[in-house]
Amino acid sequence: MSPFLYDPTPYNSIQITPNDIIYAIIPLVFIIIGIIVMLRFFLYREQKVQEMIKMNKKRTLKSLIIMKDLEDELEKEMSDAIIARAIRSRPS
Repeated sequence: MSPFLYDPTPYNSIQITPNDIIYAIIPLVFIIIGIIVMLRFFLYREQKVQEMIKMNKKRTLKSLIIMKDLEDELEKEMSDAIIARAIRSRPS
């Protein structure tokens, strides 16, 4: 008969030694450290993503400002060209 199927040791005679406690704590420590490392890694990645989004917003805002300036400049040049054409085509 397999010793794993039936353990004849009564429960009140089982003694827990300090080594048993250490052997039980070691895996818990590794699990807790692993969870902390994973959380820090994911939080670090999330922080990097937020920084990239912030930089993209700044870059987009700068490009929109530049485009608006170019658009204003183009409108001014076109209005100057329209005025010049109107002056040239005016009958004398």
